[in-house]
Amino acid sequence: MVMDYLTRAEQMLLERLPRGSFTVEQVPRMESKRYGAQLLSRLVRKKRLVRLEKGLFFFGDSRDSRRYSMAISLAPGGYIGFVSALSYHGWVDEQLSRVQVCTRKKRGMKDLGGFDVQFVPMGDADFYGIADEGALRVSTKAKTFFDCLKKPAMAGGIDKVIRTLKLAELGLDDWTELAVYLDATPSKSLKQRSGFWLDGLAPEWFLMDLEKSIGRKSVVRMPNCNPIQFDARWGVYHGPIA
Repeated sequence: MVMDYLTRAEQMLLERLPRGSFTVEQVPRMESKRYGAQLLSRLVRKKRLVRLEKGLFFFGDSRDSRRYSMAISLAPGGYIGFVSALSYHGWVDEQLSRVQVCTRKKRGMKDLGGFDVQFVPMGDADFYGIADEGALRVSTKAKTFFDCLKKPAMAGGIDKVIRTLKLAELGLDDWTELAVYLDATPSKSLKQRSGFWLDGLAPEWFLMDLEKSIGRKSVVRMPNCNPIQFDARWGVYHGPIA
């Protein structure tokens, strides 16, 4: 068992460490890089620091916000999205064991001990609607729901997305921003599916604008839609509505 006792050298180093993520080179007054790396490794073993990956460390408190900071440090330029963004905006209460970071290309999972980081590649075209919250980058409320409508599986399924949207009570600015994103997407099927999901929930002006944006509808079939029902307004075949 590793003792929690800190040597004088470890204490002095801990006092100089920057908050958040850092490399050995970013530690002030580090006379010997090799010795400093040894001290950092000892602090990791004593659970005073977290090693995010080789050469990258994190120093901070143990609150949930720390998890976001640690996760975003592993994907510079990325943003917190999907369920993690829903939680950040205060719409998800449960304790999250995974932080989702939207990236341009990076994908996969990273175990940081106590929680996982999931990297979700979105591509360059989807890098907008991002708010800088201090050291964090988080999708805006509207962009969060747009991403969830586009990839509902990443948010626990469309039923969970719609339940959360009902609780969120978006304001006029949020609905307007979401309307801009849906109008701009080249995917007609996404527009039709979103219209079907949001019908009766979104403001009527929003739905009318979405219909105009769609123009001539194609036939869209929802997955797992047996028995089949048809929604004429949105041109969508679907299963029973809960």
